[in-house]
Amino acid sequence: MSVDLTALTASEARRRLDNREFSAEELTQAHLARIDQVDSQVRAFITVMRDVALEQARAADARIARGDGSLLTGIPVALKDILCTTDAPTTAASRILQGYCSVYDATVVRKLRSKTPSSWARRTPMSSPWARRPKTRPSSRHTIRGI
Repeated sequence: MSVDLTALTASEARRRLDNREFSAEELTQAHLARIDQVDSQVRAFITVMRDVALEQARAADARIARGDGSLLTGIPVALKDILCTTDAPTTAASRILQGYCSVYDATVVRKLRSKTPSSWARRTPMSSPWARRPKTRPSSRHTIRGI
């Protein structure tokens, strides 16, 4: 019986990564496949950085093999699109911020990166302080449906 890697909690994934039951790259590929499978219906992601995800997962596998991984090494993380990052646009799902690239990482992003999780996707914010609109009007990217 195969395990659905996308259904694991972070602690379960950590234990299984440490036990070498699967690799961080396999875990990342499972999450990317799940996004491909359902995101056209739920539209939870604005940006998915596949190449970055797989590169970070391979680096995480190397750290785990050396025994110097942290609790979050190799664990996929999706960042809300209101957190500034230097490697992807931060739009808060707003036309006003379309194409905005920050010159700094938000503090939470910087702290997460120091713990080496695989952060490679930008989640649609359910509400945005930058782009308040009437509830009947869809966001700049798409209408958000429940996950």
